[in-house]
Amino acid sequence: MQVNHCLHYIYVASLEPRITESVRQLGDLLLSIKGGGQVTLNQPSQRNAVAAEADEVLRPLMDLLDGQLFY
Repeated sequence: MQVNHCLHYIYVASLEPRITESVRQLGDLLLSIKGGGQVTLNQPSQRNAVAAEADEVLRPLMDLLDGQLFY
């Protein structure tokens, strides 16, 4: 049980820099697309633009999760 406890801390410590970098990237992307808060989605092109921005903002987090789940 003691060995598993130590491995847990080593694993968490190894993830911390990647998580910190992903959160920083996410914050930078959010700042770059920050708007006035009011979005009207009357046109399909507007909806597509918002969807594309959302995908881009979530990319660092998804990259982190993909790397942890599949490798």
